[in-house]
Amino acid sequence: MDAVNLDASALVLIQTSLAFITAPFTSPTYNFPLFLFGIYATENKESSEPLRLFSALVGLSVLFDFIWLLRHDYNGLIGFIIVIAMLGK
Repeated sequence: MDAVNLDASALVLIQTSLAFITAPFTSPTYNFPLFLFGIYATENKESSEPLRLFSALVGLSVLFDFIWLLRHDYNGLIGFIIVIAMLGK
């Protein structure tokens, strides 16, 4: 798959899937609802305001992810998925 062919909705869907996988474990609780909002924001064609809000929230959540990783203990595989999701943001 060529990286140029990835659109915003596909990236949001991948991030939502990663957040859903990590949700039952010790992981940041805000990622899954954030990316559910991202699905709505990318599908909403009436206004660009939700997409701008989603972009700002994702940028802020990277900082929160970094702080969360420093303050919590996590399983090896789940920690790896969380780091991959953070890098994907």
